[in-house]
Amino acid sequence: HKPLPYSKVISLVKKNVMISDYPLDYLFLYRHVSETYSDRVHACIPTLSFGNAARLYSDSPRIALFENVGLKNITKELVRIEGLDTMQDKQISFLSEVLK
Repeated sequence: HKPLPYSKVISLVKKNVMISDYPLDYLFLYRHVSETYSDRVHACIPTLSFGNAARLYSDSPRIALFENVGLKNITKELVRIEGLDTMQDKQISFLSEVLK
């Protein structure tokens, strides 16, 4: 990770455009959007993890990541993870047992 000096990105800064060197800034953004349309897998994953909808414009082999949660159509339509709360509860229960 190497931050870019502001002088290198100033031409990109416009109204409603966020540029940040901090991943947490992007996580806050994806948490509060209702929909994400992106060609980046790493934009769709946090969006979906927060319960929001996403559509991916990509043919990357990384699309297989979405099949585990039943999102085979993420490249064709706006999708949301069904049963996300249940999956999160199972993960928390599993981790609480493992980390006792």
